[in-house]
Amino acid sequence: MSFDRFIVTHPGYLARFSPPVMLPLLLALAAAPSAEVWVQRPISLPVVIATPSETRGPVSAQDIREALEVAVSKAVACELHQLDNEVLRGCGGSVGCVLAHKDMERAAREKSPALAGQYALWLTAVATERSVSISGFLFDLERANSVLTANKEADVIEGAAVFIMTPESVRDSSELGAYLDRLVAQELRPVFDKLGAGHPLGAVRVEGMSAAAEVLVGEKVVGEFSEGGGLIRGVPFGDVLVELRPRELEGTRASVTVDSTVSVLEAKFRVPAAAKARSLTAWGGVALLVAGAAVTTAGSIAIASHQRVTCVAGVPADCYLIPISVPVGIGIAGAGLGAISGELAFGEWNDWPWPAWVLSAVVGVGAGVIAGVAR
Repeated sequence: MSFDRFIVTHPGYLARFSPPVMLPLLLALAAAPSAEVWVQRPISLPVVIATPSETRGPVSAQDIREALEVAVSKAVACELHQLDNEVLRGCGGSVGCVLAHKDMERAAREKSPALAGQYALWLTAVATERSVSISGFLFDLERANSVLTANKEADVIEGAAVFIMTPESVRDSSELGAYLDRLVAQELRPVFDKLGAGHPLGAVRVEGMSAAAEVLVGEKVVGEFSEGGGLIRGVPFGDVLVELRPRELEGTRASVTVDSTVSVLEAKFRVPAAAKARSLTAWGGVALLVAGAAVTTAGSIAIASHQRVTCVAGVPADCYLIPISVPVGIGIAGAGLGAISGELAFGEWNDWPWPAWVLSAVVGVGAGVIAGVAR
């Protein structure tokens, strides 16, 4: 029998779980395994890319969006969400109208409810046959809403929009990438730094977990994995301390280097030495109790009948149990009872069973002496 099984069948643990306590425990064990936990979620940025319907030229709105994703992914933890261009209808391309449009704010918040949802990036592209002129604004929706609420005649653009970059003409994909790289580095990155998400994020895969465990990253509890393991997402790059704390086992604590690849952490859980000692003490007490009862019974029968008894080896011989066998048997049984009682009554599962050992010795010796004196 493995020590894992030994711990599970420990009478001390079974005795501590009454039916009202066991029911939520069983329900928790029946819950679906946790597949992943997040340390920090990427910032979520709503994006509107507007181009006139007659746009021609070397760069499309889809090209701009894909190049922006590449530029953002290099330096920032960010997810882009394209907003429906329905919000632009009736605005005639006016930035102020788009910013003040109630559908714009609602759509941005639906797409991005987190902290970054207060910002929306709006890029405009006006194309000719040979090049595309791109400009952009970073809208602060919180400021826009406060300005509109306080004074409907206020200059919404001045109060709520940050001009990102002056219009620039791009002729191919390389010039487009260079423009958007500068946009991210000079304008978006400072905003994301203030929001605490101005860095790329990686992941750590945990494998080989023999039991459910609480997951900590950098001393912060981020969730719990069921047996087997899972994926820790949103981990900042660099050396990160990861700790796994199972309930009744010794956990894993290790420094993991996180980069653009998925790092792997092999979990190694062990039964604490103190828990093994408690299990051995409890089951040893049961064995002593049975052995003591057997010795006492056999000795009593032999003394009462004055007959031969079978030796332990199973061969009949002159193996009369002398009268002292009864107090010895009672002492052994008392030691077993003391060990069981002490284990059930004192300490937690990971405490060394010193009280049980002391009680076993005291009860065993006391019971044997009293029985001997009585005889």
